[in-house]
Amino acid sequence: MAIRSLPIGESESGYTLVELLVVLTVISLLIAASPAIVSAARPGAEARAAAYALANEMRTARAAAIVADADRVLVLDLARKIYSVTPGGRERRLPNGLGMEFAGPEGARVEDRAEIRFFADGSSSGGAVRMVSRGQAHVVVDHGLTGRVSVDE
Repeated sequence: MAIRSLPIGESESGYTLVELLVVLTVISLLIAASPAIVSAARPGAEARAAAYALANEMRTARAAAIVADADRVLVLDLARKIYSVTPGGRERRLPNGLGMEFAGPEGARVEDRAEIRFFADGSSSGGAVRMVSRGQAHVVVDHGLTGRVSVDE
């Protein structure tokens, strides 16, 4: 068996066993920490998804009011954490652990029930719905005069 020598300045390419073990250790630590990272981000993601779903429902109600030339009403049940568009809308429930708060014009809220009315001309009564989940909050705003719906974070 002959020993091969390398010219000065050249080395064999490859990784040592220690380098491979260090890389595998780092990867295993990242894998072990990933459930904690994902579960910590989940409440914020749920609140954001719920806010965007409500915003889409509001935009749909506005469009339906314009097309049908008749009012549509978004009804929010704050105690039961559900909302629907009347007439004919499907009831939608918020995920567990998510809170819903409403701020709007006088008369739009009676106890735990609130309404945002969309008119045939594209305007609305206006209001803001705040989705809250463990320190994360997203606000869905209906800009009354224009009927435009936006999500503020």
